[in-house]
Formats: sequence, C-alpha cells, structure tokens
Amino acid sequence: MVLLIGTLGNGLANLKPVMTEIEAINNLATAWENYFSNASVAGVPVIPGTLVSAISAMKAALVGLSVENMASIKIQAGIIAFWGVVAASASTIWVIAPPIISATIPPTLGTIAASLTSVFASNLSSKLGLVEAANAIAGVLHPIQLGGIAIQTPNIPIPIL
Repeated sequence: MVLLIGTLGNGLANLKPVMTEIEAINNLATAWENYFSNASVAGVPVIPGTLVSAISAMKAALVGLSVENMASIKIQAGIIAFWGVVAASASTIWVIAPPIISATIPPTLGTIAASLTSVFASNLSSKLGLVEAANAIAGVLHPIQLGGIAIQTPNIPIPIL
C-alpha cells in the first residue's frame, strides 16, 4: 500500500463540525492515522498499532487548534510532531530485512501552515462544500508528505510512500 491523496481527502471529508476542540483533534488525528497507515517502505506496510505514539504526539501539538487563525499553524505542528515520532520509530513501524536504522522526515513539512492558509482562504472565497474543500486540503497536504526516507542497513535510502 502507499499514501493516497484520495484516502486523505475522504478522511477529511468525513470530519463533521463538533462542539469541543478535543473532539476535533481526535477526529483529525483519526483521519490522519487512517491515511498514514497505508504508508509503506519497500512495499512493506505499517504494522498495525505502531502509530499510537506518533498520533499521541500529533494530538498534543494540535492543542489550540480552535483558537482563531491558529488552525494552519497547529496542523503543521501536529504533522511535524507525528513525523518526528515516525522517524524515530521507523524500525518498528516497518519491519524489513535488512532493518531500518534511521529515517528522515519530508523536507517540506515547514511549508504546511502557509499552504493551508492559502487553501483555507481559497476554499472560503470559492464557497466550496465539505467534500470539495477536504479534497483541496488533501491536495495541499498529500504532496508535502512525500519525501520521507527510511535508511536501511547498510545506509540504503528507501522512500516512505
């Protein structure tokens, strides 16, 4: 399996307005986990249950998501926190032979907030419906997720797809 823009778009489109920030954070994190659980290294999928720590880090970084004008910044922080744990835990997330010895995060994660701010404004000005807006957001986020690299023994780089 691989990361698919459609999986992310569908997950975001399933998000519904909620009453509390914690519900929003949990729903967003679940959508992200469903999307990322399809990531693979050398064709090997994520081992089920191994993203728990990464999702916890994401949730912690998303606190403040509901503060006005903070959504794009908090989403960037959440995704960077998620990837930080993934990079540190890659050898247990994807068990391959020879083993993964390290991993690097996609180099463009720092562009998420600016990209989201732009797509949020465009979605609002275009008066897009939920599905269309979610797909536009996925269209911005998905390409930024590509570029993570797992390093396999003896120092062989393999893309995290």
